[in-house]
Amino acid sequence: MDIYYEDKPIWGATAFNDQEYIKVFDRENCRVGVRKLTNRTIVIDNYVMQEGKEGLGLFTGLHEGGHLWLHPGVFTAPDNSGQLSLFKDEKPKIRPVVCCRHNNIESFGRKKALVTSEDFREHQADYFASAIAMPKSTFIPLALEILNLNGITGGRVITGIDWQHDWFAEEEFPRLIAGVYGVSKQAAFIKLRKFDFIVAKDDLQPSLF
Repeated sequence: MDIYYEDKPIWGATAFNDQEYIKVFDRENCRVGVRKLTNRTIVIDNYVMQEGKEGLGLFTGLHEGGHLWLHPGVFTAPDNSGQLSLFKDEKPKIRPVVCCRHNNIESFGRKKALVTSEDFREHQADYFASAIAMPKSTFIPLALEILNLNGITGGRVITGIDWQHDWFAEEEFPRLIAGVYGVSKQAAFIKLRKFDFIVAKDDLQPSLF
């Protein structure tokens, strides 16, 4: 379905209770409507499910699954759950349908401040998706093998040296990882940076370069 949004696109949503609702855009009748959701329902926007966006669709689904697995104590109505909440003081203010915008998906490795409880929850869900889609136990040896096969020593590729290194880091390296795990090139690139397989020259200490 097409999830309705007013500003930033919403790629996925999760309902934690029965009798919850989400706004959708009815393309056939060109109007905004409402769909009822049951508890533990995940909704993925049609944009993410388009041909050619399979990696993004996978990651979005896993991100929403992360919310479902990690955060039921935050969003489930008190009479439906005996779970403890890490954010108990926030519960009255939280909508039981969690809508995740495009800037929440594939953002687990970006350098951004985590300030609010929502920031932390989105980061947790995204990190969960990354761990399931690209398990550390296979990701690290695969990345090292790709580096070795391409004649890159030291266990990392450093950007900002020349165009060949930049092209390999931004295009070829994440493309090869994405091809193995079925994720988007963006998700692969972020994880490679998160695990320091891609490092910018300016981020290195002078003594290490």
